[in-house]
Amino acid sequence: MISKKRVIKITLLGAILAASANIANAVNTNAATVALSSPTTVKICKKITNAYDKTTATFNYTFTAATSGVVTGLPTNAKVTFSNANYDANHEVSKCANIDVSGITFSNNTPTQVAVTVAETAVSGYTADNTTYTLLLDLRNTLDSNNNVTGQVATGYLKNSSGTKVTQFDFSSPKEYSNKDIQITKSVQGNAGDTNKLFKFTVNVSGTGTYSVNGASSGSGSASSCTAGSNCVVYLKSGDTVRIGYNGTTSQIPVGSTYTITEDTYSDYTTTVAVGTNAATSSRTTGQQTVMPTASANAAAFVNTKDSGTPTGVFLNIWPYILLGIISVGAIIYSKKAFADKK
Repeated sequence: MISKKRVIKITLLGAILAASANIANAVNTNAATVALSSPTTVKICKKITNAYDKTTATFNYTFTAATSGVVTGLPTNAKVTFSNANYDANHEVSKCANIDVSGITFSNNTPTQVAVTVAETAVSGYTADNTTYTLLLDLRNTLDSNNNVTGQVATGYLKNSSGTKVTQFDFSSPKEYSNKDIQITKSVQGNAGDTNKLFKFTVNVSGTGTYSVNGASSGSGSASSCTAGSNCVVYLKSGDTVRIGYNGTTSQIPVGSTYTITEDTYSDYTTTVAVGTNAATSSRTTGQQTVMPTASANAAAFVNTKDSGTPTGVFLNIWPYILLGIISVGAIIYSKKAFADKK
């Protein structure tokens, strides 16, 4: 006869063996690998700041597992591409891309976590964003109400550098530009315009530091340098060109700086100004302008016009006839005098 204790031992042993069998059936270490169930995509957003022209660039992102040999199928073509994208009023442009991560698979069935870092590759012409994010991959067992293992699931979580969960990865870079300068040209027109007259201009450029002045009329009293944020005076006559923020070899003003150029009032002249490729307007000032990446956009052309009551062109047209009349009158006088002398 089997004792009660032995029956209890046999019963417990059977339960243990049954549970072991369930686990073995549910988690077969030789079974197929476990694919990521969620998320199926990772959203990566890129913002370009300090944009003063259209953006064409591709930013690539590298997924790197902290533990090798545990997961496969990491994205190899993750990128955000801008194609001739316009900037907004804040001089920014943004774009997002959904990166397919559904191909990520755990290479074995041992419950574990794998941290995958996501980093951006630097692009020339843009300040590098060295932010790193983590796609935390978690392979765990699924259990029923009796805590029996029923299967496995692989899930990913997006986290920032502080370990906080996020819904997307955000990267940002300002555009980089070489410095520029501001060019002012002066032209005097009209039949009464004085091409040797010096005209006074007041220039104010934002920023800090000192900007060189290159090309102003010699001996005119023009400033040789301008302090950013303060008024600076230069004088130009017809045919002159002056470049603010140019030392003869190097431009000095950062793109995105602002400036105004204002000519003094000369009541006997009418004045127009054209900034960049814009049409000329009847004005003595450029108003506030922004230094742009294209040099031609930073050129201000001032034209002063003065005409007298009798247009020079008309006088030139009738002068040959006046001269002919004078010659004719002289010939008549000479003929009369010669005739008188013969008498």
